[in-house]
Amino acid sequence: MQAQKLIFNPEGHPAIQGASQTAINMYRIASPLMKNEQMWSDTPGWTKYASLGKGEIRGGSRFSKYGNSVIVSGNAVFTVGMGGALAQVGSLDTEVGHVSVAENGIEVMLADGNAMWRYDGTSFAKVTMPFTNPPTRVIFHEGFFISFEPDTGNFYISDSFDGLTWNALQFANAQEKPDLLKEIASDRVLWLFGESTAQAYDNTGATFPFTPNYQGRMLYGIRGRTQAQLGNTTYFLGTSANGGIGVWRSKGYVPEPVSTPGFETLWSSFDDLDEAYAMAVSYERREWYVITFPRTRRTFVLDIETGWFEWTVFDTSDSSFDRHPATMFIYFDDKNIFGDRNGDLWYLDGTTTKQGDALQVREFTTQVFHDTNERIGIARLWIDMQVGDHDPTVTPNIMLQVSRDGGKSFGNWLQRDLGEAGEYERRAWWARLGSGFNMVFKVRVMDDYRWRVFGGGLE
Repeated sequence: MQAQKLIFNPEGHPAIQGASQTAINMYRIASPLMKNEQMWSDTPGWTKYASLGKGEIRGGSRFSKYGNSVIVSGNAVFTVGMGGALAQVGSLDTEVGHVSVAENGIEVMLADGNAMWRYDGTSFAKVTMPFTNPPTRVIFHEGFFISFEPDTGNFYISDSFDGLTWNALQFANAQEKPDLLKEIASDRVLWLFGESTAQAYDNTGATFPFTPNYQGRMLYGIRGRTQAQLGNTTYFLGTSANGGIGVWRSKGYVPEPVSTPGFETLWSSFDDLDEAYAMAVSYERREWYVITFPRTRRTFVLDIETGWFEWTVFDTSDSSFDRHPATMFIYFDDKNIFGDRNGDLWYLDGTTTKQGDALQVREFTTQVFHDTNERIGIARLWIDMQVGDHDPTVTPNIMLQVSRDGGKSFGNWLQRDLGEAGEYERRAWWARLGSGFNMVFKVRVMDDYRWRVFGGGLE
């Protein structure tokens, strides 16, 4: 068998059905200036920013007027200043569940599924809303706070730049299709998401300023809290009245699929689609759509330039991967900050691969693609990567597992060390790996060093 490149493609090989391809805590960077014109890099670690300590971080937003942020932990509402300085400014009537938070530069609004609240930097108070069912969502769009009444098609607006005042007559019904409102999003237009459709509304400056744009209609509704804005457009996990599930983005007014059939087949087996939530993260000029399925315990990330990977933590109690702990992300204090279920705030830290005090496990799975129906033998396999610039006090390791049945079962881990600091020409390689009709390789690193993979090969 002639030497072949290993293909690292977690979206699956287009010519192979059921291709076993995964990337965990590894994302792809593409550039014609790189070796093989691409590189796989490990995701950043994270470092603690502040501990609020009142319960799960339920939501948050920057507060532009005061140069701080407003974060909800349990039932407590905090301002968080530069460097993590904390001050509790209010309390909600609820302790669990997502809190939607939005600002207009001079005030912050919070909807917790029980009531609407307002904080103006001085006072924190409940707001009287002109509808019966408690609000679950609030956004700011073109001068107005906007919310909707759950289990109806009605959405309401506040007075201009005034979250305290909501007029009972300032509402409209998402009238294009008879499905209930599930989400709203602020993009270049106002998007109203139902169960099986989405409708765009424009600000026309009328007495009630938002009117439907009948060209802006998508026959896909939303699942969960999965809308997020990246690259000047809206992404969401959606489904149509005809069925199916996938991640879409609004290309103008046209829904464009950005997930692959392999992921869509996987997600369709999940039973927590309506509990899924998504966030937008911009890290080192890369834009990520991050979607978590909480009970399935998995988090998937779309790098909008280079594709999908999984973002996880490693559970040492049963050697399994768990979802990313983030319950919300904001950019504040020149940091990508996220909150977790324990009431802590963390920031993404590219100077470490550790996830707090825990080691980050990075892993990819790749398959041998060949055009014969014969058993193939692997005399040697190697991984081409950046080595030699790690901490000189440690010798990092890399591990390999081999499957001969298409990834259904794997053999024991085969470990290799990556040499001493300064050994920049070293390669990790394994010999006499046996033969099979459908061989799959799983590669993993667990030590605290930055892992950069340029490719690999076998013969």
